[in-house]
Amino acid sequence: MFTSASETQAAVQVTERSWGFNVKDRNGSNYQVRVMGFAPMKKATQTDAWSGVSPGDVLYKGNYHLNLLRTGTKPMVIYTGFQYKNYTYNLTRRMIYTIPFKYKSQPDLFAVAETGSSNWENVDLFYIQNGKLKKMSESNFYKSFGYTLRPMNIGKNKFRTAVYNNAARKWDVTDYAFDYNKGSLTQVQKKSYPYENTVTKNWRKDWR
Repeated sequence: MFTSASETQAAVQVTERSWGFNVKDRNGSNYQVRVMGFAPMKKATQTDAWSGVSPGDVLYKGNYHLNLLRTGTKPMVIYTGFQYKNYTYNLTRRMIYTIPFKYKSQPDLFAVAETGSSNWENVDLFYIQNGKLKKMSESNFYKSFGYTLRPMNIGKNKFRTAVYNNAARKWDVTDYAFDYNKGSLTQVQKKSYPYENTVTKNWRKDWR
């Protein structure tokens, strides 16, 4: 069902039930995170509108392992120890994605998200450190990291998210600092904006 380590290394769907995502470490070395699904898995197409899901969305529900492939002349697939049980991967909405950083000596981010509500995604963020996949921790904010608008690069080791508050009809825009050595995120600034504003209207799509 799944490809071997010596096969395609493109950042595209590897097989129908396993996917590969190219991720660079802070030195620019290339890796691929392989999201490997295991039977029994269920594929479905959403037929009605639901919180965070639209008609026509292609869904894969099952158990997944995250494997890491170092690309090059001697590729080797390594199980990272990270796994997701009963996880629903919304392929249409690309709930697993990467954020390529634009600044020197900074690693790309790898994200595994799931729907929390109609305007909220929970997400686990990972990066490559010393040839291993490392999960970020949150140092001074919610135990469950999430957003309405996905992370956007705003500087070296910094990114921004936005959360829409339905009740107040406002946006909370938060900036975070990323500590590579500790693997932690720290909230450094938070500002609120009315529903109609230029900050969220002109949000840049940095994720891939």
